Amino acid sequence: LVFGIGLHLAHPWLFVLALPATVVALGLMGLVLASTFILYRHANALSNLLEYPVWIASGLVFSTSLLPIWTRPISWSLPPYWGILAIRHAALGGSVWWPLGMVVLLGIASIVISTLTFRWFEHAARDRATLSLT
Repeated sequence: LVFGIGLHLAHPWLFVLALPATVVALGLMGLVLASTFILYRHANALSNLLEYPVWIASGLVFSTSLLPIWTRPISWSLPPYWGILAIRHAALGGSVWWPLGMVVLLGIASIVISTLTFRWFEHAARDRATLSLT
C-alpha cells in the first residue's frame, strides 16, 4: 500500500481472522514465560534466553524446513508455527482451518499452563518468603 503495490489475498476474511488469532496466541504463550517473573528475580534473563530459540523453532526467523528433523515436534508445539501457516495459507491459498484450529487449541493450552504456573510460582514464592514487592 505504501509503495503502490497491491496486496492480493487468496482468503481475505480468513487472513483477517488468522492474524489477530496468531498475535493473541503469541501473547498467551508469553504469559507462560511471564509467570517465571514471580519466582525468579532475574527471570528476564531466562525469557531472553528462550525467546530467540522460540522464534527460530516457530519459523519466524527462517523456514523450519532448514532445521533438523528432530526439531519438528518442538515447532508443532508452538502456537506461532501454526499461526504462520494459517496466515500463509490465507494469503497464498490453501486450507486455513487446521492451522487456525491449532492456534486456538495451543492458545487455550497456554492459558491453562500459565494459570497453573502463576498459581504454583506464587505459592512457592510465598512459602519461601521471596515474593518481592518492588
